[in-house]
Amino acid sequence: VPHVVLTPDGHHWDVTRNARVVASAPVTALAAIETGPPDPVWCDEWLTAAVHTSNEIDRVIDASGDLNEPRIARDVAALIPAGAALVVSSSMPIRDLDLVMRPRDDITVYANRGVSGIDGFVSTAIGIAIARAAEGPTVALCGDLSLLHDVNGLMIGDEPRPAYDRVHLSSFF
Repeated sequence: VPHVVLTPDGHHWDVTRNARVVASAPVTALAAIETGPPDPVWCDEWLTAAVHTSNEIDRVIDASGDLNEPRIARDVAALIPAGAALVVSSSMPIRDLDLVMRPRDDITVYANRGVSGIDGFVSTAIGIAIARAAEGPTVALCGDLSLLHDVNGLMIGDEPRPAYDRVHLSSFF
């Protein structure tokens, strides 16, 4: 399949180095490209392949019997209640979630990027939990380094602040 890269600013964004053509096009020109509706047969084939792939991933994870990061990511994403927020740290947790989470449209998944990709995770998770405390629970999934890089985010202080009484912290290692 020919690989064509269209870039709005003229920079060479062929990171895979396999594009046949790299062309500059203004954003307005890119927006005007008519693609038409997707072919329903093609969409059904992709959805079927996605379900088959998810079933195979589950089979492999469940066959091992081991407690590992992909299993934890999959199970956390499957078990949190509808209306919940799932805050996922960078590095392996977000990659694991991307690999093994089945699609859900009844939760909101958050992830952020810090300078190193892990800085500020705990503070972000607590901030999301406070901001949406009335909407439902917030679950944070992180690795040890993300926790360690922002463990001081657990020190939310003595002064009374709205919603802190509804934030409950627990950890799973």
